[in-house]
Amino acid sequence: MTTPRDPTDTYEYLDKSIKASERRVLEIIREIEDHPDIPHRYFILSTPRSMAKSLFNRYSRGDAMEELHRHLHEEYIPTFRRAERLSQEHFPDQPYRMHLENKDGWMLFALLACLDDDGSLLANPSRWFSHCGKTPLYAMVLGGLSPNYHYDGDYDAKSNALAGDDQLVELLRQPAETWQQGCLNFMHRWPKTMKAHGYRDYFDAAKGARPAYPTSLAMVVCAFDIDDSGFRHLPFYPMDIVDYYRAHRRPGRAPWQDPVRAIPEHAFPRPKKIYPLRSSEAYSRWIEIISNGSPERCRKVLGRRKTMPDLFTVTEALVNVGLAICADWKDDETMEAQAKDMYMAWGHPWPVDGASTLQGAARVSELLNALDAATGPRLAVITDESDTVMAVLIDADREAEFTELCEQLEVRRLYRQDWQ
Repeated sequence: MTTPRDPTDTYEYLDKSIKASERRVLEIIREIEDHPDIPHRYFILSTPRSMAKSLFNRYSRGDAMEELHRHLHEEYIPTFRRAERLSQEHFPDQPYRMHLENKDGWMLFALLACLDDDGSLLANPSRWFSHCGKTPLYAMVLGGLSPNYHYDGDYDAKSNALAGDDQLVELLRQPAETWQQGCLNFMHRWPKTMKAHGYRDYFDAAKGARPAYPTSLAMVVCAFDIDDSGFRHLPFYPMDIVDYYRAHRRPGRAPWQDPVRAIPEHAFPRPKKIYPLRSSEAYSRWIEIISNGSPERCRKVLGRRKTMPDLFTVTEALVNVGLAICADWKDDETMEAQAKDMYMAWGHPWPVDGASTLQGAARVSELLNALDAATGPRLAVITDESDTVMAVLIDADREAEFTELCEQLEVRRLYRQDWQ
């Protein structure tokens, strides 16, 4: 028995979890191979994440890097290829991949980089990771590990979903001489960064385990030859991954290149905007703007709360006092009736004249176009990305303020081009 690298859990639990996960993956594969017409073949699509989680738990259990190397090449990869063939046979339009933006994905990425004997494993990273894995940090690290790797420019700044990745992206955008201190600062912040995710450095049977390692930081250190002597002793730093890479993969590798080369500026996370109002104040002001001077009417149906409910709850409640539209995009009759009530509540005449031969979504778009072009109060169409058309009225001279409040409250506005 080895000593777990993760002090928040026991060897026995990790061992049990590994065996259960790997057994389940093999059961799914065998069941589909023996009974290709079973109705639950889609379970095969969940196996990449299950296998990566098992790999993460093997590392947490304390398996030596040599043992992880044996497992990867003799068990993990053959099983992965076996499942991949079944997935492509039954779901040819569904890539057999996993997302990188989680702790299991970064562990798989790290071990593929460290335990790749001939460079073939990460030669085609899209073989392992989905399109959604194209985060700026992923591209920077892969470019550092494989200088011949060419960025394709397809990145999403919002996809840095793993805690702390945005900090590492910003770190690599600074001059190289600042990286060592930046990594040290990152490791000192790590407990606080992960606190919201259940971080602790001790075992507690009552709370359950929340193992986490700054694996992405370890790969930054590997890719760009950063001196980690000042922080390698800190808890949870995966120094054995870094040491194995330096001993077995770094010799003979070409020098790393600028990590920000050819990555467009829009792909990087934007600095956090500082708003003049607190969230509770922004919500209160948002209600005032859409209430036509009667915020108490809104608060009566919404309740006196300081945080903003989900958008559907807000607009559905405000329909009852004639201050919002909340209807299905195909239900033109309900949408038109609610819009008329809203204009009446604002004391403005209905600005749409004449009958229409259109129905359903086409009629809804026609009405929105007419209301958007009308004089008087401005129509603000908002969305929660569902099939519901939502809208409120605002004074034209408050539109800039309303737009900023929507941004702070994460309420997306739609404009004419969005509903055509």
